[in-house]
Amino acid sequence: EACHKRGMKFIQHLTCTDQIHEMATARYVEQHPDQACVDMRTNRPLFSDYKTYATCLNNPEFWSAFMMRLEELIKGVPLDGIMLDEVAFWGDYTCGCKVCREKFRNETGCDLPTGLKSDDKAFIRNLDNPTYVKWLRWRKNCITSRNLEVRALIKKIRPEGDFYQTYLCEPSVAGMWNPYYTGGYQLDSQMDYSDSIGYECEPISFNHFYGWPAILPNMKWQKAVNDRINADPWLYFYPTQYGDITWMWILGLTMGNSNFWFPDEENPEELVERARTPIMQWTAKYHELLGNTTPLADTALVFSLNTRDLCSEGIAWRCGYIGTCQAFTDAHLPCKILTDRDLTDDNTLAGLKTLVLFNTVCLSDNALAAITNFVSKGGSLIASGSVSLRNENGRLRENFGLTELFGFSYKQRIQS
Repeated sequence: EACHKRGMKFIQHLTCTDQIHEMATARYVEQHPDQACVDMRTNRPLFSDYKTYATCLNNPEFWSAFMMRLEELIKGVPLDGIMLDEVAFWGDYTCGCKVCREKFRNETGCDLPTGLKSDDKAFIRNLDNPTYVKWLRWRKNCITSRNLEVRALIKKIRPEGDFYQTYLCEPSVAGMWNPYYTGGYQLDSQMDYSDSIGYECEPISFNHFYGWPAILPNMKWQKAVNDRINADPWLYFYPTQYGDITWMWILGLTMGNSNFWFPDEENPEELVERARTPIMQWTAKYHELLGNTTPLADTALVFSLNTRDLCSEGIAWRCGYIGTCQAFTDAHLPCKILTDRDLTDDNTLAGLKTLVLFNTVCLSDNALAAITNFVSKGGSLIASGSVSLRNENGRLRENFGLTELFGFSYKQRIQS
């Protein structure tokens, strides 16, 4: 009510399969152990990243209880929207509960392995194992399905307040920690259910001043994803010193982030508040000017989730993507980012002069056709590495998918 009197919208942030309130979560799982997320290595309930027990989003009893409580909240509070967090699987080895095993078998025809070891290489992150690839996609689809159910509930009960926000922490990361491998969620897939997609910024040691070269490529990709749904991106970060808020605010604006989630619990609180209040006031005053920006760059670099997650070159590709973004920035060359979905859209490519495929290995047949059409109409293509050697599912082709365009064929990969 206080927000509405001042013309402000109230968005409720909620957690789903995990809560930071450790004792409450522990008690729930202790009372309902059959609803827990299960570790496939131990066949026991799993602790989440917050060191609390996690519930399984596929468990019908848990989901029914969660949706019932959510319905009570929506009916009882005049919300303008919801930001639902932690609709996720917690780690590479989850979920191995009975419900997930049966659901996976029924929907894919495959069985999840039992008795996995921590150093297992036959299944976990083995992209040559078709069952593992199906498992990655299946987990992502489960998360999408649950988010769509929540959206439908909001729209049914409070159609005037069905704004739905989502976000992801360090979305471009690959390697030891990856949101797709460990949690099952991706930034691109949030386009299917989100009204506005955010980026939770956690550079190494939360050093924003020196971590910005790795932050900027995330912002660029986040902007591209939001452009696909005609939304404004937003940034959530953790100020740890006085200048952080001003620095991140300016950096965010340069990347099209007109919305910011400013936390209020960080230290030193007195200094942070001194910067936060005037910036929030200025941003609110000029929000119409700052929002709905359109990149004017006629050069585009592709961020390929399929390449990052579904082929063995993904980690090297991630480093190349970040480095290429940094090179464009250092040279003051405007460059926007395209997603895998953008590559199948002739209208998106039509506004470009140059397309950069930095070792973009995984490309669909539709993407190959659109790229070939782009070049035939005078567009310039810069490609490197094993571009187009795999399809969108990571399966090897016998030759480059763009071999006719390149004018040469694939023979072998020389290992350095």
